[in-house]
Amino acid sequence: MLKKLYVQTSHYTLSSALSALAGTISFPFLTRMLTVGEYGLLSLVSTTLELLVGVGKMGTQHSIVRFHGEADTGKGPTDLKGFYSTAIVTMAVTGLAG
Repeated sequence: MLKKLYVQTSHYTLSSALSALAGTISFPFLTRMLTVGEYGLLSLVSTTLELLVGVGKMGTQHSIVRFHGEADTGKGPTDLKGFYSTAIVTMAVTGLAG
């Protein structure tokens, strides 16, 4: 169990470090290539997309994991076919709402 925790933690740490490194390396290039207005627009678009992703998810990934077991065993209010259709429609609606 500790080995699995170590592997998952190291993957998360490595991906975070690589992301920070990419931002540090690309920052001087972006500031040289873009005007102040273009850099501001890039920041606005990036922030807007991050906000929309957060709104689009709205906890759907957690509820899918939680209710899949119920649908699979037949203990939930619907079967797997109904579960999948509900999940797809929910993701589409929240994605379009964002």
